[in-house]
Amino acid sequence: GGGGGGGEKDPSAGVAGEGDGWGTEELDLGDLGPAVSAPGAGAGAGGFYVAPTVGVPLTVRWSRESRLATDHAAAGSFETAMQLLQRQYGLARLQPLRSAFLALAASS
Repeated sequence: GGGGGGGEKDPSAGVAGEGDGWGTEELDLGDLGPAVSAPGAGAGAGGFYVAPTVGVPLTVRWSRESRLATDHAAAGSFETAMQLLQRQYGLARLQPLRSAFLALAASS
């Protein structure tokens, strides 16, 4: 058997990189440092991962505890925001507010 048959002795011969085929000698694991310690990435004071706390998300609390339509829209609860506007101000046509609601929810 010649060129590409079953005569190969090293299973990693056709793989990019040398050794076991993983190419670990080319990896620079030092590049992971800033990404792990970025704000909000879950790094604690000792550099360990801190799991998110159990509980109600802030956006749910906004819509549950507030009577302001803007808080409901910011939380993404557009239906309750529209109900509040209808109840509090008597607004009947809320379609013109759609882009404002979406912008508010995207920015919060």
